[in-house]
Amino acid sequence: MKHSAILEVESKNAAVVAKSTHVDNVDMEGLRIKTYSKDNLVITKVESDSIRTLLNTLDDVIYCQGLAQKNLN
Repeated sequence: MKHSAILEVESKNAAVVAKSTHVDNVDMEGLRIKTYSKDNLVITKVESDSIRTLLNTLDDVIYCQGLAQKNLN
């Protein structure tokens, strides 16, 4: 069973935050992560075969985006 989530975070520096976490984009069996910016949003789409992996990945993404945002201030 596939599980998916979309995380949208507002940021004055959305393009920079998305670019700084772009390295985390993966497309492999069982897990797909894609982060990009649109207007003032950082958008991350996560798909996983495991709900636990999905939740852990979202936690990691939120942490990394928070660090990127903090370093811009």
